Amino acid sequence: LDLGKPQCVERVVLFPYQFAQFGGTSSFPETLIVSVSNSPDELGTPIEIQTGGDSFTPCVVPSPGQHGRYVRVQSPKPIRIGSHYMQALSEIEAWSFGRNVAAGSEVIAQTAEGQEQVTEELTDGYANGLEIKPIARWLQHLTERNAIQTELATLAPTRASMVTETELNTTWGASVAIGLTFLIPIAFVER
Repeated sequence: LDLGKPQCVERVVLFPYQFAQFGGTSSFPETLIVSVSNSPDELGTPIEIQTGGDSFTPCVVPSPGQHGRYVRVQSPKPIRIGSHYMQALSEIEAWSFGRNVAAGSEVIAQTAEGQEQVTEELTDGYANGLEIKPIARWLQHLTERNAIQTELATLAPTRASMVTETELNTTWGASVAIGLTFLIPIAFVER
């Protein structure tokens, strides 16, 4: 992951990829090695994380004091799903002073055979097709949702009262209409 210029990286957040062909299963490799360096060929100080494998939540790799332009994420062994071996992430974030400095950066994926693939999809702000929201905005949306739910709870008795009143008016109105349907012809005949 090329950050464009040297940055102080406080933490790296990795989002697992959900495999739709396997019923939405998502997994991290058992071991991930993350390092920050000033050269794409340099390894930097590696931070090894044991993920435990299966996960639907992001993996946060603390890297306090790490400084560099390049963030490298390595997996020594791919995950196994059925008879398939795979390695996949849906998003990579590198945080520096409360800001995701990896947003929109270029990512080069390399295989053991030396094949390279350049992509920006791993830093576009979407994981598995869903937008990743910053915690502050997510908490704000939760607060707004709570306010709406509270307002709905206070309006529920009024709504129930209006529904009951409407049902009563409909019942009386229908009764009067049916009664008049029979009374008008009788009154006309009597007259």
